[in-house]
Amino acid sequence: MTQLQRSYLEESARFRADEVAIRSLEEGPTTYAELNEAANRFANALHDRGVRQGDRVGIVLHNTVEFPVALYACHKRGFVP
Repeated sequence: MTQLQRSYLEESARFRADEVAIRSLEEGPTTYAELNEAANRFANALHDRGVRQGDRVGIVLHNTVEFPVALYACHKRGFVP
């Protein structure tokens, strides 16, 4: 993933912060700002636990809001999902 692709979420969070990025029947809507913040928190948590750029990260989730959060978190720090 290129730097340009990594910045898509950040750009959406900046210019469309309050628009809905994900709609979930169980959890309600998630805005671009909320998605970006959650991905940042998860990326930082993985990094704090020793995951580094280029490391592979397994993602085993159902079709939930947490899946795109985990996916974007990996891309933000250069982890390989």
